[in-house]
Formats: sequence, C-alpha cells, structure tokens
Amino acid sequence: MKRSVLLFIILFLSSVLSSYALTEDFTASMDAELSTCECYPLSKQILVTNTGDVESQYTLRMTGRGASLGALQTPSFSLAPGQSRLTTLNFLSTCQEKGDYPFTILLQTSLGLEKELKSTIKVQQCKTLTGNQIISKCAEARYGFRLNNVALQDEVVDIKVPEEVAAFVSLSENPVLMRAQTSKNIDLFFTSSCEQEGNIPFPVTFTAQSNGLKITHDLNTFIQNKDVPQIGSEITTFTFGREEAAFEIPLENTGSSPATYLLSVARGPSWISVEPLSITVPGMSLSSFTLLSTPPEEAVAGSYDVTLLVQVADTGVAYTKDFVVVLEDEPVEESGISSIFAGITLPMVLALVGGLLVLLLLVLLVAVLAKRKRGPGKKAMTQLDKQQMATERKLAALETREQRKTLKEQQRAEKMALRDQKHAERLAHRGKQEKLAAKEMKKQERLTERETRLLDKEQKRREKQEAKEKRLLKNALLQDLRQNFTLKEKEDELPTELVEEGKPWFWVVLLLLFLLFVGAGLIWFFYDFLIQNLPFFIVGFIILIIVLILLSVYWNKQERINRLRSSPEGRKLEQELKKEITDYYELIPRKEEVEEKATAFVSDKERRKEEKLAAKEAKKAAKAARQLEQEDAFAPAQGKSSWRWLWITFLVVLLLAAIASLIIYQTQFIILYWPYFIAGFAILMVLILIIDYIRFGNRKRQAWQHLAKGEEAVVLLTWRKGLTELYFTAQNDLENPKLIVKKLKATPLIGLDDEIYQYFEVEKTNVRSQDIAHATFRFRIAKKWLSKHNIPQDKVKLYRHTGSKWSALPTSFVGEDESFMFFESKSSEFSYFAIGGKPIQEKVYSAPYPEEAPRKQKTKRESKVSEEVVPEEQKSKLWVLWLAISLVLLIRLPFVQLLQIM
Repeated sequence: MKRSVLLFIILFLSSVLSSYALTEDFTASMDAELSTCECYPLSKQILVTNTGDVESQYTLRMTGRGASLGALQTPSFSLAPGQSRLTTLNFLSTCQEKGDYPFTILLQTSLGLEKELKSTIKVQQCKTLTGNQIISKCAEARYGFRLNNVALQDEVVDIKVPEEVAAFVSLSENPVLMRAQTSKNIDLFFTSSCEQEGNIPFPVTFTAQSNGLKITHDLNTFIQNKDVPQIGSEITTFTFGREEAAFEIPLENTGSSPATYLLSVARGPSWISVEPLSITVPGMSLSSFTLLSTPPEEAVAGSYDVTLLVQVADTGVAYTKDFVVVLEDEPVEESGISSIFAGITLPMVLALVGGLLVLLLLVLLVAVLAKRKRGPGKKAMTQLDKQQMATERKLAALETREQRKTLKEQQRAEKMALRDQKHAERLAHRGKQEKLAAKEMKKQERLTERETRLLDKEQKRREKQEAKEKRLLKNALLQDLRQNFTLKEKEDELPTELVEEGKPWFWVVLLLLFLLFVGAGLIWFFYDFLIQNLPFFIVGFIILIIVLILLSVYWNKQERINRLRSSPEGRKLEQELKKEITDYYELIPRKEEVEEKATAFVSDKERRKEEKLAAKEAKKAAKAARQLEQEDAFAPAQGKSSWRWLWITFLVVLLLAAIASLIIYQTQFIILYWPYFIAGFAILMVLILIIDYIRFGNRKRQAWQHLAKGEEAVVLLTWRKGLTELYFTAQNDLENPKLIVKKLKATPLIGLDDEIYQYFEVEKTNVRSQDIAHATFRFRIAKKWLSKHNIPQDKVKLYRHTGSKWSALPTSFVGEDESFMFFESKSSEFSYFAIGGKPIQEKVYSAPYPEEAPRKQKTKRESKVSEEVVPEEQKSKLWVLWLAISLVLLIRLPFVQLLQIM
C-alpha cells in the first residue's frame, strides 16, 4: 500500500464525516461601557444573532459586581438560523456609592457553545447645580436648580451651606418636601455686602432624610470691585515746620468705572485740611489731592494722629486712611563771637587746658635729656664719634664690595640656572619626541598583535571547520568502505583511529516520549484554553511541522556529505583520508570473503542444488493449490516483508480507532468544529505529500559556473534506489555547464525485453559530447529484486538508447551490503538509460501433485505492469508522525472523561 493511498483513505473518511456535520454559531453585542447617575435608572439592549445552521436555545446569565444593579428582561429564548433578537438589560437600583461596577453576560446554547460579553457600569455623581456668577458690591446672585425624586416614596431634602456664608445665603424653600416621583425648582440667593470683594467659593449640600443620600455641589460667586479707592498706599508719616506747608497724597480708583470721591479730615488738629474737597477719578486710574498744614504760633511741637475720610459720592460708602503728622520747632541763628562760643561748655574748656599742660611737660622733659648728653665729655665723645664714623664708612665700603660680589655671584648663578633650564627644556623636548615615537611604536605593536590574534582566531576557526569536515567525511568514507570491504590491520603499522558516529535512535525515542508526555500534560491542564483556540493550535502545529522538516532537510548530514564530496576540496580530502586508511589497513572486498567461505562448501552446494530446486518447485505447486482452494483468504506474505504490512495494518487500525473514539466521545465538539478538522487534515496531507516529493523528488539539477580542462565534475543523487552518482572529466574548458538527471517511471521509447529496475534520462546544457570523457555511472540494486527476478550480478547491465535501439554498456560489480549490490558503468554520451538485467532460465521439474486447470498466462509486458513496486532503499519515517498523532488522540480521551466527571 502506498503512502498516498493511505492519505486519500483518511481524507475520504474525513469528507464522509463532514457531510453530516452541522455548525452552531452566534454573535452577540453590547456597549463595552455604561454610565448613569446616582439613583437614575438605565436600560440597554443586547443584540443576539444566530449565524449557525441549526436552531438553538439561548440562556443569558449576569455575573460580577454589577449583577446586583441590573436584571435581564428575557433571560431565555430560541432563535432560528439567521434570526436576531434584542433583549433588554435594566439597571433600576443605582443608588450606590460612586465607582465602577464590572459585570459579565454569559450566553450559552443548548449544545454547549458559550460566549461572554464583558462591560462596566459607572455610577457617578451628576452635577445638576454648577456654575459661577459675577456680581457687584451690594448686589445679589441667584442660582436656580431642580430636584428630582425618582423613588417610590416621599422624601424630605435638607439644603445646607457653610457658616461663613450662611448670613449672605437665602433659599426659596428649605427643607424641601418632595412627593414620590416628582420634581421641584428651588432658588438660592447670595447677597453680597458692600465691603466684600473678590472670589467667594462655597459648597451646597443636599441631604435626603430617609435614606441619608448626600450630594454636594460647588458654587462660586465673584464680587466685582466697582469704586474702591486706594489712598497713599505707602505713606504713613508727614513732617511739618511752623510755616505753612503742603503735601501731595496719591488717590487711585481700583474700580472699573469712574467715581467721584468726597475728601475730608475725620480726625486731627484743626490746622490740618485737604484740597480739593471733591475729586473725580476715571476707572483704573491715579490722581492726587493736597494735605495742607497751617500751624499757629501757640501750637505745641510734637506728633499728631490724623484720619482722612474718602467717601464715594454715588453709594455713600466711606473709606479712611490714618497718618501721623509731626510738628517741629525751627532753630534760632546767632552772629559774631557769641555765636562761635555758644556751643562751648565748661567740661570742654577744662579738657582743652589739661591737654595743653601735658604737652608742655613732654617738651620740657625732652629738652632736659638732650642737655645732659652734651655735658663735660663733649670733645672725647666727638673724637670717638669720628673714629666710629670712619670705621662705619670702612665697614660700609667693605659691605658694599661684598654686596657687589654677592650680586655678581647671584647674577652668574642666575645665568647658569637659565642656561641649565634651557638645556633641560631642550632635553625635555627631545624626550617628548622620543615618548611620542615610543607611544606610536606601542600603538603599532598593539595593532600588529590584534591583527595577529584575529589571524590566529581565523586560522583556528578554519582548522576547526576543516577538522569537522574531515571527521564528517571520514565517517562517511568508513561507512562506504565497511559496506564493501573488510578492514584488516597491516603488520608493523600503528593503526589510525577509526571511530564512527553512533546512530541517535535512543535520543530520538526519548525525545518522542518527552513530547508525548508534554502534550498530554498541556491537554490535561489547559483543555478549555485549547478548545477555545483550537484553530490557532492547528495552524501553529502545521507551522511547527513545516519548520521541523525544513530544519531536518537543512541539517541533513547526508546532504552535507554529498555537498562536501562534490566540491574539489572535498574530493581531495577524501583521497587523502582514503590514502591514510589504506596506509594502515588492508581492504579486502566482501565478495572475496564470501567466495573464500563458499569454496569449502561448493561441492555440497552443487550436490544439494538439485534437491533445493525440486523442493522449491514442490512448494510453488503446493502454494498454487492452496491459493485455488482459498481464493479470497487473507494471509500475509512470508519473510521480512510481512512485518512491513503488519506495521501498516497496525497504524491504519490505530488511526481509525482514534478517529472513532473521538467521534463517539466528542460528538458535539466535532459538530461544532468539523470545518477545522477537515481543513487541518487536508492541509497536513498536502504538506506531507509536498514534503515527501521535495525530499524524495525524481529530478536532480546540477550546475557549475566553470569547469576547467581536466577537472572532474560530480553529481550526487539521493534517490532511494537505482542511480546514486554520476561523474565525468571535462575535456575542454566549460562555462556554465548544467546537467539534469530525471528518474522515469517508464520510457517514451520502445522498452527492453529484459527485467528493468529503473529508467532515467540525462540532459545537458552548454556541454557537447566532445567536451567530456567517459562518464561514470554508479548505481545500486536491491538484493530482493535480483533474487525475485532470478538475476545474477554478472547479468546486471546499464543500457543506453542510441539511434533506435538499446545497447548494453560495460558494467562491473563494485561491492554490496546487507540490502543492496553496487555497480559501475561508463558511457561516452548522455541519453536515455535503463538499469536492468537478464534473468536465468530455470529448469522446470514435475511436481507430485495432480494437474491443475491451466490459467491464463500473462505476457512479460503485462507482468511488468502488474509488478509490485520494488522496496526502496530509504524508508519514509512518516509513520512516526501518524503514530504520534494517534497516540495523542487516544491518550486525550480519558483526560476528557475525567474532566467531565470533575
């Protein structure tokens, strides 16, 4: 059974199940956010539409914090396909604290499909009484508002304002009696005083006596200044003498309109007055008036308190300002000597006399002392003074010479120091240059060291890569050699290490088990989430399969080996490794071993040959008789091939059991999501077929940019059977040569009479027949096929189509392994090729069974058409994927049942 047949069977079963599937689906919508005021009812509509193919019963349920505020008008109803319905959600009890109250509407169908609508109702305080008013002094502000009693009983509302403004506020009614479900208009009046001005904010609180509901509104009254004067803002004191005096006092109108002010002195001495007595000042302007002082002679000097009165002529509002007036006496001027000595007092005279006496005593004392020094020894003192003076002069001359000498030495020392300094500077400049040169040299050394490290790092990386490629190629070469030869150590030689990489089957099985348990655990713990997002999981699973397969193709070790072998460096490395192995080991072909072992038994073999042939013919006859008796009986073929069919049967039964279990226990689930199942299976099958075709395609393209004369070109094929390698040597320089090797199921030409294992064609581009030497073809044939068709290895040939006929090419046997025999052949040109052989005609022996009715004999061509497909070399590993899917489905069933029980 082919893989494609198995896939088509599964696709057919899925399509049969999908023909009976009906879908159930619906849509529902509602506002994501609702808002209402305290104690205000609210109603909203929910739209539900049946978008499925079946009629369903819908049940609505409300949960969350907001569930206590609302109620569904119609919690259950049914809808036909395509039908819609509006159901009302009423919020009647909203006298709650301000805040957000989230809630969820759960909609569930009779078949178990659920959806959720999430929303939030915001209960907020609605400010029905807000605003600012601007009034003038002594004016009144009026605020109107409306009270609504939405309750079913009467209510009494108390209205309160702060105490600091209570004297200025009046209400049309307080408390307010509200009948059930009625409204009433209330007026609030704010009367400002003549002294108030500016911004006056105050809150108004409404309190319901029955339920204690309290609502506060903020009001603001701005009292506009109309005619307030500002009198001498920075002046507090006036100083006057005995003469008449005047002083200018500024007066500012801080209001917005012109005002006339009446001026007077409210308190103070009678000789203080103001002019003019009336003054008009424009709005927001500055003017002035005069303060007059006319003190009489009998007025006492000192300070006097004065209060000025400024009264607004229009309103009569008076404003005052307090000052301090200082009255001073003027000083009397005197002339002559009396004026000079007028300020001198007795203590001053005594102090002056005492100072003169002290000065006189000091002068007398100095005179007495000087007279004593010039007494009787005046001449001796004079001579001594002369000698002393001469000595002092000599000492002074000596000191001068010493100073000059010292000065010269200092100058000389300074010159020496200056010269040393210049010399040091020259040395320092020279040392700086040397330091710069040394610094540059160190920089160059660091750059050189860095380049050396980079080169060493690159060299190590290349050596590591070469060692990796060498190890990879060495393992592949060892596998090929051990398939065809036996490695025997040479004497007196140190054997090289021949270690092959092990096959990681254990890790593959361990990874599969780990993924299986992880998948089962995810299904157990996240079953609901998996069901809700099933399409996304299916798409992700498909993408994961594609990525894993692409990664496996990209990192395929065999392809890396093939690419390495096809490169000139790889071929050179392969030759070096082969030489290294042959230097220490002797290669003995396995064919020779088999012949050597068989030489001792050749006589027995010839003796028993006839007996075996007779027994074989007897078995064939007995088998034919049993087939006639049991024409429709099922019995697997004998030998190793029976295991393959047994595995296929087991996988098919396992997959069908998984699908049947899923249908039995998850009927509702399949009915709801059958399109996703069909789409997932179809996409998975198509991807498997595409990937299988990509990995095991029937066409190989190989192109080169340039082939020099004498250069060898290699084409490696990854086909499961038949041709494996093609290489040739360029006779001339070739630019952009290209080869296409196609595997053919049948040839468009006249076929061969021999048994054919494989047809293929080689097409060339930018290559002529004279440009290549003999091309070498290497291919392999399954031993089962050769044994089935009774073809010995010396009868295997490579055939080439030339002109109108097929010609056999020289073919040689090069080795064998457990499953295949390897051959090599050469051709001088490219065309259609066929791999096949001529079977040996066996002698017919009579069987000791009765004659049977003759059957229709098939021709050779008909037998070829009806032949079973030859087992291929590389078995597909897709059965592992199908096995994993089936096991996951089967393991999931008890988990689902446990969840339903819980």
